[in-house]
Amino acid sequence: MTRTARIAICVGMALLTASASAEERKSPLEGQPAIRHRWEMRKGRFELGPSFGFSINRALRQAITFGAKLEYHLNDWLSLGADFGYAINIDTGLTSELKDQCGASCYGPASNPADPKSEAAWDAHKERFSNIQLAGDVRVAFTPLSGKMGIFSKLFVGYDFYVFAGLGLAMLSNNWDGESERDGVSQGFRVGPAFGFGMRLFFTKYFSMGAEIKDLAFADNESGGDQSRGLSDSENDGIIKIDGDDKEFSNHWFVGVNFTFFLPASVEMTP
Repeated sequence: MTRTARIAICVGMALLTASASAEERKSPLEGQPAIRHRWEMRKGRFELGPSFGFSINRALRQAITFGAKLEYHLNDWLSLGADFGYAINIDTGLTSELKDQCGASCYGPASNPADPKSEAAWDAHKERFSNIQLAGDVRVAFTPLSGKMGIFSKLFVGYDFYVFAGLGLAMLSNNWDGESERDGVSQGFRVGPAFGFGMRLFFTKYFSMGAEIKDLAFADNESGGDQSRGLSDSENDGIIKIDGDDKEFSNHWFVGVNFTFFLPASVEMTP
């Protein structure tokens, strides 16, 4: 056997031995979780606390809500809950501008300009504006992202991001004391879809501060006026008539914050 052949045989046997050894060795990370000793901040816990919000896209009367948020986290990424609030309403800049321009020269939205007895005053307009008296949603939430971060290398907090969808509910009211059949345009119970997204910061293992943006979609007529000018009824074309045709399905966006406690206070840790 030549010297070259002996070298080739030795190299081949060495490679076979190394391959067999590699197959026998296993990675120490095989079968291990992606993150060890991870706090399960949400799994099996109730979340409860006050919430505050305000509408951002209403034209005439903005709503500021004060309420509460309640949620149960089935696991670390899926939860069921609700967030409802009582609202106070304030005039927007547009309402103040309209009042200055209108004064006592404007006919109320429920009045007929052809009728000399119709009330011509700004108050007759404003009485019909819809106010959001109660607003909230029942939701299913999904939390795909969570982690921990440091602020100036001094304060370390947990965080998560979530999205949700569900059923939006609202109660509208107005100050109109006229014909009751017209009230349904700008007051009463409303229901529609709701969705949004938000984030939480965990300052302790049982207390967090959150912020979220959500949309409640339902039928409304914020001005309480005749939007269709009677054109939906051939017998009343051009004559002011307020009815169900004057409602419009629209989006009502809210921005809010909440301060919630998680119960039980103890937290599970992964292996």
